[in-house]
Amino acid sequence: MKGADTIEYRFVLTSGRHAVLKAVFDDEVHAPVSSFLLAEVRNFGDEIQNGIRDVIEGRREAYYFSGNIYSLASDSKFSVIENEISEDEQHVKVGTEELYELIADYRTELSRIRENKKLSSAL
Repeated sequence: MKGADTIEYRFVLTSGRHAVLKAVFDDEVHAPVSSFLLAEVRNFGDEIQNGIRDVIEGRREAYYFSGNIYSLASDSKFSVIENEISEDEQHVKVGTEELYELIADYRTELSRIRENKKLSSAL
């Protein structure tokens, strides 16, 4: 995704025994977002996406999520992702709507890959 004030990223499917869909960012500052997608969105995607959407649509003022490794704090303007385990990894701040779109794109791509796997294994 590219734009004037947007995070630039692309999705890459790793090869190997267990292929993993990763988000790769042009800006290294946003690298923790990729780990957040892998660790939390893959497992709690509906909860996270619904919570952020509620904030964007004004149904709640803020949303807080604490997962296995990362926490997320979102208000209508910004979201902060923080690694709760490692002090070495810095927190990252992104636009809330931008994060919502990224999560939606990631989950759509995951679904597409899973569907393609089902189709190819059925052939």
